[in-house]
Amino acid sequence: MKALLVLEDGFTLEGKSFTGDFETGGEVIFTTGMTGYQEVLTDPSYYGQMVCMTYPLVGNYGICEADMESARVHCSAFLVKECCKQPSNWQSVMALPAFLQKYGTPGMEGLDTRALTRHLRINGAMRGMISTKELNPAVLKEKVLAQPTMKGRNLVPFVAAQEPYAWFDNQPQKVAGILLEERGGVLLAGIGINVCWAPPAEQMRADAALEATCLENLHKSISIVHYTAEALWQTLVKRMFSAYIGCHSFPEGWRSRAESLLLWRGENVELRDDDRIVRGWLAGLGTSGGLCLNINGRLEEFICGSLRLSPAQK
Repeated sequence: MKALLVLEDGFTLEGKSFTGDFETGGEVIFTTGMTGYQEVLTDPSYYGQMVCMTYPLVGNYGICEADMESARVHCSAFLVKECCKQPSNWQSVMALPAFLQKYGTPGMEGLDTRALTRHLRINGAMRGMISTKELNPAVLKEKVLAQPTMKGRNLVPFVAAQEPYAWFDNQPQKVAGILLEERGGVLLAGIGINVCWAPPAEQMRADAALEATCLENLHKSISIVHYTAEALWQTLVKRMFSAYIGCHSFPEGWRSRAESLLLWRGENVELRDDDRIVRGWLAGLGTSGGLCLNINGRLEEFICGSLRLSPAQK
């Protein structure tokens, strides 16, 4: 379906729609990312803008739940050289055209994105309009000039939360647990993930280190129902294998990366190891990858155990 792009200075490009009939306008800008189109589409800072992707092929890895920057698309239109309609990515839940149609966002492909980018780079961002209904450039230019500019517009009400939602005072919550147990010289590891449900506070152990939550609560922007146990398992295996390769091929880099993610590094903690309770401050990771505690000036590494903040720290 033929489509036309017209800027406020009369610059015109032809293309075609990959989302059906449309006619819409906005400030035309470009972004140079080779990936990250889903993040761009759902970034509230792009509200009211028609975004041109300079990379020629967009949509090849589809739409993934984890890549949502907000609950919906905020761009007024999406301009690409070529849209991939059949993504190749096991994490993809839908193709780009279907995603744009879901949120009523026009998508246009086949236009010369290099020429558009060069024009915008020289002349700056400007108002524009795309249409499949009106293909007369002069008429579209009149409509473009009738649009308000971005200067001085208050767009906060359009992207702010429309209703209150829970915020846990920026406190970490537990969504998964890892159980390590040594039996006969063999280290056994078990992983549990709260997908659609988490035990309420009254059902948690009295000495539980963190409040519990689940993936469904953390990702309300898209339903996670179809995120099956099989898909989660495949993700875990791939990530664990990657970490295994990384820690053997680049041990120092792996340890630095892992230490940067430690929740209570530098804090006084309490570790339950079998029938023993030890207290000290969490120093980091030891040479074997276990937690390293400073206990009265002496470093000791622990492979197994249950960790929590010392009661005085809570």
